[in-house]
Amino acid sequence: MRSAVTLAFVGGCGGGGATTLAAAVAVTASRRGLRTMLIDGDPLGGGIDLALGSETDQGSRWPELINAAGRVSAGALRAALPKVSGLAILSWDRSDVTALPPEAMRSVLSAAQRSSDLVVLDLPRRADPAAEEAFVRATSTLVVVPRDVRSCAAAARLVAPLRDVATDLRVVAREPALNGLSAIDVADHLSLPLAAKLGFERDLPSLMDEGRFDPRPRSALGRAASELLDLFALYGSMAA
Repeated sequence: MRSAVTLAFVGGCGGGGATTLAAAVAVTASRRGLRTMLIDGDPLGGGIDLALGSETDQGSRWPELINAAGRVSAGALRAALPKVSGLAILSWDRSDVTALPPEAMRSVLSAAQRSSDLVVLDLPRRADPAAEEAFVRATSTLVVVPRDVRSCAAAARLVAPLRDVATDLRVVAREPALNGLSAIDVADHLSLPLAAKLGFERDLPSLMDEGRFDPRPRSALGRAASELLDLFALYGSMAA
């Protein structure tokens, strides 16, 4: 039975940029013709649909799937979710539901993997049981870390417990607004392989606030997303 490549993203520190990169990878993969699902695994993150400007789109959110258990229909799950240009998105709404049972994550993620070429997970820094289910089931976990000393120190505290639940841990080194450490320094400090480098985009936060999220191929975000997809041989219909 087919199972999708599953990439889990987590910020090495608060505001590390993991959500933005996860969304960019999912959007870029969908544009490549890959059947992609973006799953927001952080109940306190505000909802990844806000990053994509799709918070008003019709479709199911996590609170409607909170009691999922056992084998969930892969086709029914994909059909129920909001979509942005073919990208299926499972996000949180703005209700007061702030916890996700691990059984729900297990069932929903299994269905997502059966109906997709790629599943992209945006996960919280403090791993609760549901997040641990996702880390265990991910093909690779990518820790997004700004290239400065404080961020590296915070990421080191995160990476230590992650080694117990996540396989194939790698780091994405994000360029800070000002001069900082090199990407190799970040990877060496965390003793993790470097998966990609993410450049700084000054206008990105304001564009996202305006609902204009568009990781163009030549942008720093678009290049990093493409680099990660290529790393995992996710070429889609763009393959030569």
